[in-house]
This record gives sequence, C-alpha cells and structure tokens, in this order.
Amino acid sequence: MTDKSELRKEVFAWFGGAAYAAQCFEVELCILILLTHRLRTPQLTPEQLDEIDMKLSKGTLGNLLSELKRHLVIHPDFQAMLDGYLSKRNYLMHHFFLHHDKDLLSRKGCEKMIEELKDLHSSLKEADGIAQTISRNVRKHLGISEAEIQVLTEADIKAFTDEE
Repeated sequence: MTDKSELRKEVFAWFGGAAYAAQCFEVELCILILLTHRLRTPQLTPEQLDEIDMKLSKGTLGNLLSELKRHLVIHPDFQAMLDGYLSKRNYLMHHFFLHHDKDLLSRKGCEKMIEELKDLHSSLKEADGIAQTISRNVRKHLGISEAEIQVLTEADIKAFTDEE
C-alpha cells in the first residue's frame, strides 16, 4: 500500500502532466495562428513570423483563442468546447490547489485529486489533439508536407541535444 507521501508525489506528477498538456495546447494554437497569418499573407518573411510568434507567446490562452477567432470562422459548438478547455486550464493553474487545500493531508483526498487531474490531463490532451488536426489541415492547404515538418522537427531536436 502506497503511503501518503508517495500519493502526494503522484498528485504533483499528474498536475505536471496536466499543465504540460495545457502548454502543448497553447503552443499548438500559436502554430495554428501563425499558419493562418501565412494563409492570409503568404509574403510574410520568417522574421515577421518570428515577431508574431513572440507576441503570441506572451499572451494568455484566452488571448490566443480570441486571436484564433479573428482568423477563423468557428462553429458555436466548437467555440463552446474551446471555452471549456480554457476554463479547465484556468481552473488547473489558478484554483486547483486552492480548491483542494486540505485534500493533500489524507489518502482519500490525494486519490480524489489524482482522479480529477487525470480527467483534466485527458481533456487538455484532447484539446491539443484537435488543434494539431486543424494545424495539419492548414499546413496541407499551404502545401507544407508532413515530411517537411518531420525534417524541421528532427533538426530542432538535434540542435537541442547538441547543446548538452
């Protein structure tokens, strides 16, 4: 049987996983918005795209979703989903531990937190997957192949691992 300190570690691990899924969703939204800029203004230079990326990266998830709405027509049902993901992300980052302030003290409380974090993680991974699918479709429309993306990704990974 796992002791409470191990359960607390699991709580924090699941929190980290859910926060990471939220971050992946935000990054994919930035990519999607950059792609929409590219669709509208194909002559944008890499430097201009980098500047847009820097601005987007400083914004909140709410700002990213507002920016996305400026570039894409979003079905009301999809908008409701996006609003739900935003609400879950904000709850996770700003209220989760406040809501569970005493739950870390007991086994049952930790187990309850873990289950909730698993649900948040799953939901935010789903959000990222949807954003990735839309990005993939926009890239296809732009004529950017998945093979090109793979080459760029591998180059980035190599650059990061060579720094170590």
